[in-house]
Amino acid sequence: RTNVHDCDSLFVDFENSTSRNVDKNLGPIASVLSSQNTRLVTLQLFGEGLIRLGKINEALSLNATLKVLDISNNHIHCGVELGKVLCVNKTLMRLNVASNCLGSDGIIQILNSLKTNSSLVWLDISDNSNASETSTDECASILGEVLKVNKSLKYLDMSQNDIGD
Repeated sequence: RTNVHDCDSLFVDFENSTSRNVDKNLGPIASVLSSQNTRLVTLQLFGEGLIRLGKINEALSLNATLKVLDISNNHIHCGVELGKVLCVNKTLMRLNVASNCLGSDGIIQILNSLKTNSSLVWLDISDNSNASETSTDECASILGEVLKVNKSLKYLDMSQNDIGD
């Protein structure tokens, strides 16, 4: 039997799981992430039952090893929470949250976090929002500010978010 604390990559598929079962199963993953003994570098979470990250967000704030997080193609509504995590997490280098339900507020919070985050090199937040005209202007303004101060981000995909022309 493999000890999850000894793994450097973890792929979890919640396909055909209810959101209640997913929430229950996120606890042990959060425990691994927040453990000082973890060697986990890559985490991929998939499945229709994955709607929120719950304890994972808190664990990401504490984690010092995870470099890649892929939670794309789910129904996650956690953009605001993820933005807050990115303000304090110093190790995450690659984040894929494409094709979720982050919404305008979530995208704005994530973009704002990039003003202080210096570890993220790759970010995909594509296909997440039906932005209003107000949020479109705000996203464009924030993105301009980010591009002036953030020196680490090399790849950013914001396509299919209805954010400006």
